[in-house]
Amino acid sequence: MSVSGEQMKALLEANAEFYRAFRTGDVTAMSTLWAEDEDIVCIHPGHAMLQGRSDVLSAWFDILSSPPPVAMCEAQGQIEGGAGIVVCTELIDGARLSATNLFRWDGDEWRMVHHHASQIFEPSDESDIEIDVEEEELPGPSTIH
Repeated sequence: MSVSGEQMKALLEANAEFYRAFRTGDVTAMSTLWAEDEDIVCIHPGHAMLQGRSDVLSAWFDILSSPPPVAMCEAQGQIEGGAGIVVCTELIDGARLSATNLFRWDGDEWRMVHHHASQIFEPSDESDIEIDVEEEELPGPSTIH
């Protein structure tokens, strides 16, 4: 499949639809968006990998029963053959997360096959950090007999 502007637009719209469903708690839209395969994967921040449509959607349905305030920004898409990859930033309850969303072209639309989000560690300005480290002399090399 050669990449056209329309295909990229459709990929980024599918990604935006994922976040609309997430933000609004739309179980039907979320279910429709995910591919109907048993090899789909979802990794929520700090959680083990979920695999298979039943496990992935069950976790999403739990989340969507009381969806957190979520926004998506900085989406960048790439299409390779029938696969679409979108990397973006999620903003949830004051936290910034990096997300990778993979989609597969099914001939008519992009269907999600993988979602992975992880929190971005943003250290404070080093001038704000007080470090109290006592230097200790470490023992030299030891010999194993």
